[in-house]
Amino acid sequence: MSKRKSNHASELPEFDLWDRPSSDQAFDWSKARLNVFPNLKPSIQSTTIRWPDPLLKRIKLLANRRNIPYQTLVKAVMADFVGQELRKAG
Repeated sequence: MSKRKSNHASELPEFDLWDRPSSDQAFDWSKARLNVFPNLKPSIQSTTIRWPDPLLKRIKLLANRRNIPYQTLVKAVMADFVGQELRKAG
């Protein structure tokens, strides 16, 4: 039984479940099935960036050449940059 204390007897079985080292003891994973959530939207946050006009025009030109929206290009470039920087930082 768990060492945690609870004021509610109904919580004790849950505490016992989470104290187990592996979920294999609690669930029969052979009966598990994949769930797909087609209407789930990713968490995004809008931001405002003020771009120098010549830079924004060049970004839009590159995006146009790749046949993608410029915001998609900016997100992809930033994701690559951030990933590289984080790998460097270790």
